[in-house]
Amino acid sequence: MRISRRIDSLSRTRTQRGSEQRKQAYEKLLEVSQACLKQAQGVQRLIQNIKSLPAEKLSQALRLFIPRVIQVIDQTHRRVLQLQKVPSSEKLVSIFESHSDIICRGKTNVLVEFGHKVWLDEVDGGIISNYRVLYGNPHDTQQWCESLEQHQKQFTHPPKQASADRGVFSQPNETFAKELGVQHIILPKSGYKSEQRQQHEKQRYFRQGRYWHNGVEGRISYLNKPWFLL
Repeated sequence: MRISRRIDSLSRTRTQRGSEQRKQAYEKLLEVSQACLKQAQGVQRLIQNIKSLPAEKLSQALRLFIPRVIQVIDQTHRRVLQLQKVPSSEKLVSIFESHSDIICRGKTNVLVEFGHKVWLDEVDGGIISNYRVLYGNPHDTQQWCESLEQHQKQFTHPPKQASADRGVFSQPNETFAKELGVQHIILPKSGYKSEQRQQHEKQRYFRQGRYWHNGVEGRISYLNKPWFLL
Protein backbone atom coordinates (compact mmCIF):
# COMPACT_ATOMS: atom_id res chain seq x y z
CA MET A 1 0.00 0.00 0.00
CA ARG A 2 2.82 2.42 0.83
CA ILE A 3 4.49 1.65 -2.49
CA SER A 4 1.24 2.38 -4.34
CA ARG A 5 0.85 5.70 -2.54
CA ARG A 6 4.45 6.57 -3.38
CA ILE A 7 3.88 5.79 -7.06
CA ASP A 8 0.75 7.94 -7.04
CA SER A 9 2.71 10.80 -5.48
CA LEU A 10 5.63 10.44 -7.89
CA SER A 11 3.32 10.32 -10.90
CA ARG A 12 2.68 14.04 -10.35
CA THR A 13 6.40 14.76 -10.65
CA ARG A 14 7.64 15.50 -14.16
CA THR A 15 11.38 15.69 -13.43
CA GLN A 16 13.96 13.13 -14.56
CA ARG A 17 14.69 12.22 -10.95
CA GLY A 18 11.00 11.75 -10.28
CA SER A 19 10.71 9.41 -13.29
CA GLU A 20 13.64 7.32 -12.06
CA GLN A 21 12.18 7.11 -8.56
CA ARG A 22 8.81 6.11 -9.98
CA LYS A 23 10.44 3.35 -12.03
CA GLN A 24 12.25 2.06 -8.92
CA ALA A 25 8.99 2.07 -6.97
CA TYR A 26 7.30 0.11 -9.78
CA GLU A 27 10.12 -2.44 -9.74
CA LYS A 28 9.58 -2.93 -6.01
CA LEU A 29 5.84 -3.24 -6.50
CA LEU A 30 6.40 -5.84 -9.21
CA GLU A 31 8.65 -7.84 -6.87
CA VAL A 32 5.95 -7.83 -4.18
CA SER A 33 3.26 -8.74 -6.72
CA GLN A 34 5.29 -11.62 -8.14
CA ALA A 35 5.96 -12.95 -4.62
CA CYS A 36 2.23 -12.84 -3.86
CA LEU A 37 1.51 -14.55 -7.17
CA LYS A 38 3.90 -17.41 -6.36
CA GLN A 39 2.26 -17.85 -2.95
CA ALA A 40 -1.19 -17.94 -4.54
CA GLN A 41 -0.05 -20.50 -7.13
CA GLY A 42 1.45 -22.60 -4.31
CA VAL A 43 -1.84 -22.55 -2.40
CA GLN A 44 -3.68 -23.45 -5.59
CA ARG A 45 -1.53 -26.58 -6.01
CA LEU A 46 -1.98 -27.58 -2.36
CA ILE A 47 -5.77 -27.44 -2.36
CA GLN A 48 -6.50 -28.75 -5.84
CA ASN A 49 -7.18 -32.29 -4.54
CA ILE A 50 -9.00 -31.29 -1.35
CA LYS A 51 -12.70 -32.16 -1.54
CA SER A 52 -14.45 -29.58 0.61
CA LEU A 53 -16.65 -26.57 0.01
CA PRO A 54 -14.21 -23.97 1.45
CA ALA A 55 -11.36 -25.41 -0.62
CA GLU A 56 -13.49 -25.37 -3.75
CA LYS A 57 -14.52 -21.72 -3.17
CA LEU A 58 -10.90 -20.70 -2.63
CA SER A 59 -9.79 -22.66 -5.67
CA GLN A 60 -12.48 -20.99 -7.76
CA ALA A 61 -11.34 -17.54 -6.62
CA LEU A 62 -7.71 -18.36 -7.39
CA ARG A 63 -8.62 -19.62 -10.87
CA LEU A 64 -10.32 -16.29 -11.49
CA PHE A 65 -7.74 -13.89 -10.07
CA ILE A 66 -4.37 -15.53 -10.82
CA PRO A 67 -4.61 -15.01 -14.61
CA ARG A 68 -5.65 -11.39 -14.00
CA VAL A 69 -2.67 -10.77 -11.73
CA ILE A 70 -0.36 -12.31 -14.34
CA GLN A 71 -1.82 -9.98 -16.97
CA VAL A 72 -1.36 -6.90 -14.77
CA ILE A 73 2.25 -7.83 -13.98
CA ASP A 74 2.95 -8.37 -17.68
CA GLN A 75 1.39 -5.09 -18.82
CA THR A 76 3.15 -3.14 -16.07
CA HIS A 77 6.50 -4.67 -17.00
CA ARG A 78 5.96 -3.81 -20.66
CA ARG A 79 4.70 -0.29 -20.04
CA VAL A 80 7.02 0.89 -17.25
CA LEU A 81 10.23 -1.11 -17.62
CA GLN A 82 10.28 -1.75 -21.37
CA LEU A 83 8.62 1.61 -22.19
CA GLN A 84 6.19 -0.05 -24.58
CA LYS A 85 2.87 1.53 -25.50
CA VAL A 86 0.34 -1.07 -24.39
CA PRO A 87 -2.96 -0.77 -26.31
CA SER A 88 -6.00 0.03 -24.17
CA SER A 89 -7.66 -3.17 -25.39
CA GLU A 90 -4.85 -5.19 -23.77
CA LYS A 91 -4.91 -3.36 -20.45
CA LEU A 92 -6.61 -4.61 -17.31
CA VAL A 93 -7.29 -1.67 -14.99
CA SER A 94 -9.01 -3.60 -12.18
CA ILE A 95 -8.65 -7.25 -11.20
CA PHE A 96 -12.03 -7.02 -9.43
CA GLU A 97 -13.91 -5.41 -12.31
CA SER A 98 -12.09 -6.69 -15.36
CA HIS A 99 -14.73 -5.21 -17.68
CA SER A 100 -13.79 -1.61 -16.72
CA ASP A 101 -12.77 0.63 -19.60
CA ILE A 102 -10.25 3.47 -19.71
CA ILE A 103 -12.25 6.64 -20.32
CA CYS A 104 -10.71 9.94 -21.44
CA ARG A 105 -13.30 12.70 -21.63
CA GLY A 106 -11.00 15.67 -22.01
CA LYS A 107 -11.59 17.10 -18.55
CA THR A 108 -8.76 19.32 -17.34
CA ASN A 109 -9.06 18.19 -13.72
CA VAL A 110 -9.59 14.47 -14.45
CA LEU A 111 -7.44 13.13 -17.28
CA VAL A 112 -8.50 9.48 -17.02
CA GLU A 113 -11.50 7.71 -15.50
CA PHE A 114 -12.33 4.02 -15.24
CA GLY A 115 -15.66 2.24 -15.70
CA HIS A 116 -18.25 2.54 -18.47
CA LYS A 117 -20.01 5.43 -20.10
CA VAL A 118 -23.80 5.41 -19.84
CA TRP A 119 -25.69 7.30 -22.54
CA LEU A 120 -29.12 8.65 -21.58
CA ASP A 121 -31.91 9.76 -23.94
CA GLU A 122 -34.44 12.07 -22.31
CA VAL A 123 -37.79 13.36 -23.56
CA ASP A 124 -39.99 16.24 -22.43
CA GLY A 125 -40.85 16.05 -18.74
CA GLY A 126 -37.44 14.73 -17.73
CA ILE A 127 -38.40 11.13 -18.59
CA ILE A 128 -35.54 8.80 -19.53
CA SER A 129 -36.76 7.15 -22.73
CA ASN A 130 -33.68 5.06 -23.42
CA TYR A 131 -30.21 4.30 -22.09
CA ARG A 132 -27.16 2.50 -23.37
CA VAL A 133 -24.07 1.22 -21.59
CA LEU A 134 -21.15 2.02 -23.88
CA TYR A 135 -18.07 -0.14 -24.01
CA GLY A 136 -14.61 1.14 -24.75
CA ASN A 137 -14.24 4.90 -25.10
CA PRO A 138 -16.43 5.87 -28.07
CA HIS A 139 -16.70 9.54 -28.97
CA ASP A 140 -19.95 11.29 -28.10
CA THR A 141 -20.55 12.22 -31.73
CA GLN A 142 -21.16 8.53 -32.47
CA GLN A 143 -24.26 8.38 -30.24
CA TRP A 144 -26.44 11.09 -31.78
CA CYS A 145 -27.78 9.20 -34.79
CA GLU A 146 -28.57 6.08 -32.79
CA SER A 147 -30.51 8.14 -30.23
CA LEU A 148 -32.61 9.78 -32.93
CA GLU A 149 -33.24 6.46 -34.64
CA GLN A 150 -34.28 4.92 -31.33
CA HIS A 151 -36.68 7.83 -30.67
CA GLN A 152 -38.19 7.41 -34.13
CA LYS A 153 -38.68 3.69 -33.54
CA GLN A 154 -40.10 4.15 -30.04
CA PHE A 155 -42.48 7.04 -30.74
CA THR A 156 -43.05 6.51 -34.51
CA HIS A 157 -42.01 10.09 -35.33
CA PRO A 158 -38.87 12.20 -35.04
CA PRO A 159 -38.57 14.62 -32.12
CA LYS A 160 -39.62 18.21 -32.77
CA GLN A 161 -36.48 19.36 -30.94
CA ALA A 162 -33.22 17.53 -30.26
CA SER A 163 -30.33 18.87 -28.21
CA ALA A 164 -27.01 17.63 -26.88
CA ASP A 165 -23.73 18.87 -25.44
CA ARG A 166 -20.93 20.52 -27.40
CA GLY A 167 -19.05 17.24 -27.67
CA VAL A 168 -21.81 15.83 -29.89
CA PHE A 169 -21.66 18.51 -32.55
CA SER A 170 -20.62 17.58 -36.06
CA GLN A 171 -21.90 18.64 -39.46
CA PRO A 172 -22.95 15.07 -40.36
CA ASN A 173 -24.97 14.90 -37.11
CA GLU A 174 -26.81 18.12 -37.93
CA THR A 175 -27.46 16.91 -41.47
CA PHE A 176 -28.78 13.56 -40.24
CA ALA A 177 -31.24 15.27 -37.88
CA LYS A 178 -32.49 17.58 -40.65
CA GLU A 179 -33.03 14.68 -43.03
CA LEU A 180 -34.89 12.79 -40.31
CA GLY A 181 -37.30 15.70 -39.88
CA VAL A 182 -36.15 17.32 -36.62
CA GLN A 183 -37.32 20.95 -36.67
CA HIS A 184 -35.10 22.44 -33.96
CA ILE A 185 -31.55 21.07 -33.76
CA ILE A 186 -29.55 22.38 -30.82
CA LEU A 187 -25.96 21.26 -31.19
CA PRO A 188 -23.64 24.03 -29.96
CA LYS A 189 -20.33 24.11 -31.76
CA SER A 190 -17.14 24.26 -29.70
CA GLY A 191 -14.02 26.15 -30.71
CA TYR A 192 -13.98 28.66 -33.56
CA LYS A 193 -17.35 29.82 -34.86
CA SER A 194 -17.88 31.78 -38.02
CA GLU A 195 -20.09 34.87 -37.93
CA GLN A 196 -22.82 32.85 -39.61
CA ARG A 197 -22.55 30.13 -36.96
CA GLN A 198 -22.66 32.67 -34.14
CA GLN A 199 -25.84 34.17 -35.54
CA HIS A 200 -27.31 30.70 -35.94
CA GLU A 201 -26.75 29.91 -32.26
CA LYS A 202 -28.20 33.26 -31.17
CA GLN A 203 -31.61 32.39 -32.55
CA ARG A 204 -34.35 32.31 -29.94
CA TYR A 205 -35.21 28.62 -30.32
CA PHE A 206 -31.53 27.70 -30.02
CA ARG A 207 -31.02 29.72 -26.82
CA GLN A 208 -34.24 28.37 -25.29
CA GLY A 209 -33.15 24.84 -26.19
CA ARG A 210 -29.87 25.38 -24.40
CA TYR A 211 -31.69 26.60 -21.28
CA TRP A 212 -33.84 23.48 -21.34
CA HIS A 213 -30.83 21.25 -21.84
CA ASN A 214 -29.15 22.67 -18.74
CA GLY A 215 -31.75 20.84 -16.65
CA VAL A 216 -30.51 17.55 -18.05
CA GLU A 217 -27.22 17.95 -16.19
CA GLY A 218 -29.04 18.16 -12.85
CA ARG A 219 -30.95 14.96 -13.55
CA ILE A 220 -27.74 13.19 -14.56
CA SER A 221 -26.18 14.24 -11.24
CA TYR A 222 -29.24 12.83 -9.47
CA LEU A 223 -28.93 9.53 -11.28
CA ASN A 224 -25.23 9.46 -10.40
CA LYS A 225 -25.86 9.36 -6.66
CA PRO A 226 -24.69 6.02 -5.19
CA TRP A 227 -27.83 5.59 -3.11
CA PHE A 228 -29.93 5.73 -6.26
CA LEU A 229 -28.47 2.38 -7.29
CA LEU A 230 -29.52 0.63 -4.07
